[in-house]
Amino acid sequence: MRHRKSTSAWQKLGLKISKKVVVGVTAAATALGGLAIASTAAQASTDRDSYADTVQNVTFEQARKKYGLAKEMSEGATLHAWEWSFKTIEKNIPDIAAAGYTSVQTEPISAIHSGGKGMIFTENWYYVYQPTDTTIGNWVMGTESDLKSLCETAHKYGVRIIVDVVANHMTATWGAISDRWKKSEYYHHDCNNGDVQDWNNRYQVTHCKLLGLYDINTENTETANMMHDFLVQAVSDGVDGFRFDAAKHIELPDEYNNSQYWNIILNNGAQFQYGEVLQDSISRDSDYANLFSSHSKNGGGVTASAYGQKLRGALNSKNLNASDLSNWSHSASPSKLVSWVESHDNYANGDYESTRMSEWQMTMGWGVIGSRSQTMPLYFDRPVGSGGSQPQFAEKSKLGDAGSPSWKDPQVVAVNHFRNTMNNNKAAEYMRNCGANSCLMVERYIKDGNSKNDGVTITNMGDTQNLAGTTTTLDDGSYTDQVSGGKITVSGGKITSGSAPAGKISVFFTDNSASVSVSGSKSFKTNTTTVTLNASNATNTTYTTSEGKSGSYKDGDTITVGASTAVGGTVTVKVQGKDADGQTVSGEFTCTKKDPNATSTAYAKKPNAWSNLYAYVYVDDPDATTLQENAKWPGEPMTKVAASDTCGQDGEYKYEIPDDLVGDNARIIFNDGNATNTKKYPADTTDGEDAAGLSIDGNYAWNGNTSSGTWEARNCVVTPVTSVKINEGNYTTDISDGVTTKQLTATTDPAGVAVSWKSSDTSVATVASDGTVTPVSAGTATITAKAGDKSASIKVTVTGQPPLDPVKTNTIYATKPSSWDKMYAYVYTGDGATAVNNAAWPGIEMTTTTATDGCKQSGYKYEVPDSLAKGAKVIFTDGGSQQYPGSRQPGLDYNGGIVKWDGSTATLAAITCDTTVPVSSVSISGDGVSNGKLSLKSGASAQLTATVKPDNATDRKVTWTSSDSSVANVMGTGVVTAGRKAGTATVTASAGGRSASVRVSVTVPDETVDITFKASDVSLKAGETLYAVGDWGQANAWKRAGGVRLAKSGGAYTGTVQVRKGHAVTARLVKVDASGRTTWDKIGDVKATADRSKTVGLKWDNTVDKTVDVTINAAADLKSGETLYAVGDWGQANAWKRGSGVRLAKSGNMYTGTAKVDKGHAMAFRLIKVDASGRTTWDPSTDRKTTADRTKSLGVAWNTSKVNEDGTIPDDSEISISGKGVVNGKLTMQAHHLNELYLVGANTSDKATWWSDSAAIAVSGAGVVYAVQAGTAKVSAKVGSKVASVDVTVEDNSTVKVSSVTISGDSVSNGKLSIIAGKSVQLSAAVLPENATNKTVSWTSSNSSVANVMGTGLLTAGKAGTATITATADGVSSKITVTVTSAPQPSGDIVIAGAESGKVVGNEEFQLTAREKDGSSFENVEWSIPNTDLLKFINGGFSKTSTGRTVNLKAEFSFMRDDYADTVVSVKATRADGTVLTAQKKLSVGGYDSWSNSDPVDSITPSADGLVKTGDNEYTLTMSAGSSKHVDLKVLPSNARQLPLWSKLGGDDSVVTVDGDGTIYAHTAGTFQTGATIYNRYFNLTVVVE
Repeated sequence: MRHRKSTSAWQKLGLKISKKVVVGVTAAATALGGLAIASTAAQASTDRDSYADTVQNVTFEQARKKYGLAKEMSEGATLHAWEWSFKTIEKNIPDIAAAGYTSVQTEPISAIHSGGKGMIFTENWYYVYQPTDTTIGNWVMGTESDLKSLCETAHKYGVRIIVDVVANHMTATWGAISDRWKKSEYYHHDCNNGDVQDWNNRYQVTHCKLLGLYDINTENTETANMMHDFLVQAVSDGVDGFRFDAAKHIELPDEYNNSQYWNIILNNGAQFQYGEVLQDSISRDSDYANLFSSHSKNGGGVTASAYGQKLRGALNSKNLNASDLSNWSHSASPSKLVSWVESHDNYANGDYESTRMSEWQMTMGWGVIGSRSQTMPLYFDRPVGSGGSQPQFAEKSKLGDAGSPSWKDPQVVAVNHFRNTMNNNKAAEYMRNCGANSCLMVERYIKDGNSKNDGVTITNMGDTQNLAGTTTTLDDGSYTDQVSGGKITVSGGKITSGSAPAGKISVFFTDNSASVSVSGSKSFKTNTTTVTLNASNATNTTYTTSEGKSGSYKDGDTITVGASTAVGGTVTVKVQGKDADGQTVSGEFTCTKKDPNATSTAYAKKPNAWSNLYAYVYVDDPDATTLQENAKWPGEPMTKVAASDTCGQDGEYKYEIPDDLVGDNARIIFNDGNATNTKKYPADTTDGEDAAGLSIDGNYAWNGNTSSGTWEARNCVVTPVTSVKINEGNYTTDISDGVTTKQLTATTDPAGVAVSWKSSDTSVATVASDGTVTPVSAGTATITAKAGDKSASIKVTVTGQPPLDPVKTNTIYATKPSSWDKMYAYVYTGDGATAVNNAAWPGIEMTTTTATDGCKQSGYKYEVPDSLAKGAKVIFTDGGSQQYPGSRQPGLDYNGGIVKWDGSTATLAAITCDTTVPVSSVSISGDGVSNGKLSLKSGASAQLTATVKPDNATDRKVTWTSSDSSVANVMGTGVVTAGRKAGTATVTASAGGRSASVRVSVTVPDETVDITFKASDVSLKAGETLYAVGDWGQANAWKRAGGVRLAKSGGAYTGTVQVRKGHAVTARLVKVDASGRTTWDKIGDVKATADRSKTVGLKWDNTVDKTVDVTINAAADLKSGETLYAVGDWGQANAWKRGSGVRLAKSGNMYTGTAKVDKGHAMAFRLIKVDASGRTTWDPSTDRKTTADRTKSLGVAWNTSKVNEDGTIPDDSEISISGKGVVNGKLTMQAHHLNELYLVGANTSDKATWWSDSAAIAVSGAGVVYAVQAGTAKVSAKVGSKVASVDVTVEDNSTVKVSSVTISGDSVSNGKLSIIAGKSVQLSAAVLPENATNKTVSWTSSNSSVANVMGTGLLTAGKAGTATITATADGVSSKITVTVTSAPQPSGDIVIAGAESGKVVGNEEFQLTAREKDGSSFENVEWSIPNTDLLKFINGGFSKTSTGRTVNLKAEFSFMRDDYADTVVSVKATRADGTVLTAQKKLSVGGYDSWSNSDPVDSITPSADGLVKTGDNEYTLTMSAGSSKHVDLKVLPSNARQLPLWSKLGGDDSVVTVDGDGTIYAHTAGTFQTGATIYNRYFNLTVVVE
């Protein structure tokens, strides 16, 4: 049934009412009086058209084509950069474009809940989906400026940006929502202002809350307009598309009150928009798909969630059945779908729907959906090092960081380019299996006889497949794998040769985009070498070389280079051409000419943790039939570099690459020589996939760092050198005031030969590879520059003692364990989601201490932030796999202060440091200070500053003194003030036994006296100011700027100036009004002499004050174009003429103007109106008369002869309001009733204006009033200048009677319900009409012993029999007949295992098992719960019922409930003989407090008799067939969630059964893999049954 709200009476009548009542109503004609209701604010303009700005923009198109990206967003691949910040995405845009992604999808960009847990992922990632406002920018994504910059950069590379939008809800924390969104009417309040109760009820799904999140009232036009403006702004910032979170929770336009939310917000200028509509049976998926598509210029639609689930199942079983996977499992057109292997919800939610799947599986899945012709595939990027066999959130990256690099895996990139090429070509699609269902081919073809337009992607999860003989739709020809370089050939509809490698994606196609390139050996030892010039789909191809050659060429041409290049030099070949659109494409190739006698050699430093250093060298040639290698794994041992080696460095090892392996494809892997448990570099991936070796063709060196190593070419060509010169001679440097470095340079003959630098004593001075010398301690060191066999030296003498570096209050020193390469400190407080840390794992790299360390410690140190210096823990790591304390162990206790770790023990030892740093110098500076001197005039001040060196001196307190404070006084702050005595004084600054001085000279200016001007007999009008101006030796004489403002003082006005003693004083008064107009006193100048401080009297000539201002305030109704004047006789020329009258200007609700009248003069005047044509209308009243005895205001009104001398408008109202029920100006009405009012004393022809001052009453232009709601209002009417009012009180005694009540519920049909004793069912009563006043429903049972019903409608069956259940609302009832049949008797033989405490934490997932007392299984087990308010069964979704021995449940979580609430889980078990047993388990489900007070799990430790730990998180348990054992779990911390989820990881159920309480039953001999997970911690258990 479609739900609609009733239409209000005022909407039907179209009455004019308060804006507080009318929200989002468009203009509509009224039935009474023809008035209209004002519409809401206009929507923001959609100025930017994303499609026109990109695909129809020449610059963008050039970039898109350069990277071969899809033209339509719906046809290209999209990277979901999950939790990446705008800046992180922008930094990676060049790589994203190169990887073939047409678009990037970001997280929600609006303001969000503060979260409060830092940048960790755990229980923190979801705050981006809790908006607080519709402004752009948040603490995860960045600012709006960052978004604009991202979009601008993306468009430069031809990439488009999609942003996630939460348009369904706000955060659950009301206080966090912005003020403009904090209005009750902006949110739904259905389901008793609570969460969705019935997921099969569309009204609830679209109107009730999710997890307590405030559900936006999407039928309110104001919310739609605000959301629309937000989206328009995003498009204006450069956004191209939107993904709408929880879209199915927003009603479609034809549902519920004709909601226009989608139609408003989707009109925003974006080119691609899609909604998250997770598939179910009620959500009208196709209608949503059509909605989004119709509002998008470049495609749009909904999510294909069912296909993702099907694909993940296929990946888990390695059964890529082509027939099954070809079906998109959706009712909407595939062109309107967005597909994925996994989404962020699949990965990040607590049910781990895809979390435990490996990234290899995700990559294989991309080979399927990324290659297909339809849907827009979305590549979800996981956090670094997370998922699969690792924790859900390993915290190796933080919110805002880039995630796993798997998005640019060569296989993924090849699939993206395959998709772009085939979709741009409009190639068709065919899917088939290749040899086995673990191998899937996605063929794309045109059937035009041109193999360059066809291709195939092969995803092979099994063994290597020989493809020869496989049927295909591809045209005849040869196809190259863009991943490995392998080939297949096709002839006559069959693949005739080629294979699909095991566990890989092969992408066979020809890239049709235009390209030019050069191929050849990157190095050569002969005099010349030949390179090949390549061109694909390019015309007008040309080349140039660095040797001066140039010309045109065609694909495959060769040229010879190198003849004019010296040994050690390089040759560069550049090529370019034009693509089909005339755009330039280019390429560049460089090769090196090497010494014919030189070798290709690898140099390396042995990592400290390795016992040996081996080199494994192989040729990376995918077309080779056999592997070329220097030896079987692990290769051959490297040898230490000899002292005579001209290329190696001290401490290095070397290995010469055999000549038969030297070339562009040679690769090397360094390892420790252990063939079975090898440490190697580069290391394998986290999924155990072998990493490719380092490319080597020449001399290269590895620095031995296994976590962030460098692999750099090393030039070993020896050039004869005749001389070396250093640009500096011997010099001396003092380090008492700090260390100053000096940059040395060396010149060689011949020029440009590499120079090495060395210091004879690095304890005195060090020298860097670029010649920078750094003094260390007192002494002399020789600095030598060497080139070839020549060298030059200078001596550096260091004097003084360096100041010690300051040591912060909270500092940790550490000694690096011998097997570690680096030192990191990970400092944290709290646990899990409540943890605060110094950085994401592995923390902050510690710095090496120096000789100037303030604590004189050696090793490494880290300065701890003050916020982490109490109750903290510290874990030391090497930045890789080694750490102390070990994995899953808490860190070492740290409570602040200076401590040190010795590299092996479990304590941090406190150390005491002598950190005294002496002052070496003090200097003084300040304004006017020059060469130690300062000049001041008497009374002047200057700020002096003392600089104390070094900056870290211990005693930096400065003391200031003056040799003569009567001349110059200095304060403790360094402010020096000149006294009244002329002379000199020495000001000294002292600190730490050192001082500096400034000589201060003070001069005293001429003596001055104070002259006070006093003006009497002066009256000032409002806004006037009085000044004394004249000449007394000041600047700006006889100007107001040079005068003095006189202030009111008693009965006079006074002001004082300083005048040089003896100077003549001449002054006069002036008045300045508010407009700046000046009036001079007419008495004349007053003169005096400044012989002493004294008062000079001034007077104003009051004979000029003969006029007064008379202001006329008038009330009158003017038509458009009319002007109001006051004309008459008040002594002015042209009396009674408009030209001599006063024009009255609009001021509030009246008109006003001022006339200047001779004081005491009689006034007579009248009002006139002058229209636009100049026609004059005289006020019919008699003349108004008064006397101008003072400045005053008069109040008059049109057609009223009365004059108010206080300026108020006369009130000669002769009208009143009457009507039915009006008594003494008062009226009482019932809510929702009408009444007709009329005016007494007004002509029917008079135009009346009616209005109401309150939302309680609406009134039409004819005086018809409508009582909207309970309250009071003043209804007024105006005729001309006459106003009348009546006070109206609205009483809400009206009611809307209930017309019908209907009972519904599970299994209720035709007024009847059959139920088994002991069972419960939720009944609902639908009350109509929906706007009925009293909709409260009461429930009764005719026999509560048979069927008892609660006030909520929850019915529980008692004994067998029948009963009548009645639901009554407002006197109207509905009845059903309930028949109760006897239930199987509860039996104590059922054991419900799991959740033994009877309590579960809110949001926790757990398991229950139903078994016989002896542990055996029932034939059939059915589970049920009363409703899903507190618990839900997890069955690939959520429900009230489930089946099976062991079931998974989730405790519901709500921000609105704090405490525990009780519920029951019922089980019905059937034995093999047909016996039916029942049982119940009572559980208490925690609310918000239980969730917020529980810490995330830090560790799980299992224990059981015979349990053996075999590795990190790996255990083995051996059992005898027929036995059982219970595995106990120790979960830390103790207040973390305690209930595990056990899962089968491998093996046959006939071998072992594992129950939800950790009981393991061994049945038959064999091996079984299981494991338990609590949130993001887990362990794996192998059970061996003998």
